[in-house]
Amino acid sequence: MSQIANRRVLLNLSTRATPSLKRPFSVLARRMAEGDIGAVRSGGSAYSDSFNRREKAAEDMYIREKEKMTIALLKERIALQEAQLAKDRASLGAMEDQYGRATGEERSG
Repeated sequence: MSQIANRRVLLNLSTRATPSLKRPFSVLARRMAEGDIGAVRSGGSAYSDSFNRREKAAEDMYIREKEKMTIALLKERIALQEAQLAKDRASLGAMEDQYGRATGEERSG
């Protein structure tokens, strides 16, 4: 064989790769077994795991307690606003008794 033919054969052998190596790395799928770190578990095994059930129950209880605290705070704010509104209405009633109604009693008289 001539030197040119030898170069062509070497060039063909060196550039020939398996199809999986020709693909860019971003296209390759990540291969993980179930339960490996970072792997998404299927719905069936996620619910059968007692740790996951316990963790979900703890999270639900935390959320319920947080909502109870928020509701109690809102009820307290409403009570304060209603007390202030009652004071304002009493003050308005006293002023109306002293000066007459603001609806125009002085215009009619």
